Amino acid sequence: MYKRQNTIHRSNYDGVSAMPYHITINTFQRMLLFGTIRDTKMQCSDYGQIADACIEEIPLHFPFIHIDTKMVMPNHCHILLINNGIPADSRSSLGSIIGAYKSSVSRI
Repeated sequence: MYKRQNTIHRSNYDGVSAMPYHITINTFQRMLLFGTIRDTKMQCSDYGQIADACIEEIPLHFPFIHIDTKMVMPNHCHILLINNGIPADSRSSLGSIIGAYKSSVSRI
């Protein structure tokens, strides 16, 4: 469901520093899976509701993460994550969090 994208990171980027991270996740081939815009408001499809619910569940699986802001759009979603500064390890990295989210949405 999602397109894999190359990312550019700073050489000292650890993915878990205590700071906000703005994440944008696109659907595969930017297909309009999550809903439509009507009268300037997002109307979520069933997939859009699942994507939104899975965003809300991120802190349940990663308690050191706070979701500051989220927005589901027809072919992508925006998430503003705030990490409370947990030391880096393979289970708490930003990539692991995003991977778990994408897996949850795709599985349902």
